[in-house]
Amino acid sequence: MPTETLLLAGRMSLSHLLWRQNHDLVGKTLKIPFIQKLYDGSLQEDIFNAYVQQDRYFKHVVDPYKRFIKSQTDDKPGFNPNNGIEILSKQMESANSLNIVPNRVTVDYIQYILVNSGNLPTAAVSLLPCSKLYRFLTSYLSRIKPSNKCMEWIKSHTYTGYQNNTSQLEYLINLYWEENIDELAMIFRKGMEHENSFFSQFDGIQYK
Repeated sequence: MPTETLLLAGRMSLSHLLWRQNHDLVGKTLKIPFIQKLYDGSLQEDIFNAYVQQDRYFKHVVDPYKRFIKSQTDDKPGFNPNNGIEILSKQMESANSLNIVPNRVTVDYIQYILVNSGNLPTAAVSLLPCSKLYRFLTSYLSRIKPSNKCMEWIKSHTYTGYQNNTSQLEYLINLYWEENIDELAMIFRKGMEHENSFFSQFDGIQYK
């Protein structure tokens, strides 16, 4: 039975379907040299620091917006996208204080999230690849050797935190998707591609 049919029949959630449809990008991201070197402890310090800077910039802009989206529940009347856009705009302005120059890849990723902020399902789906893939990667990286020089950073980015982020976003998607499967599938796929590009930029390789 096609996965879309299973979805409409209530036998599979949309969030599960989106993840299942993009296992190829999950595998490609896992094979990125940056991720592999982070895992085996051979990652150069300057490259790791460059990643931390871009990650810090991205989270400064996106995390408050993500908290706003996660706060939207079925007992709250209406969704005003202007509130989310205002949050993103303010965070982009305040990010100047970080003294971090965002790379083109980072800027493009944030713009993708902004473009999809118009309604609750598309907003939640645009944020899900980051939380869902990070949860997968932190689980994978949790198996590194204690001697790995990135151990402390990895420990601070725990699976539990991303599990909580992911669960609430998945709840909203599964509640409000309203059968626009193709649009949401394209948004999720694009988000996974942005995730892949974000990690790839640190070793100069863009996986297709």
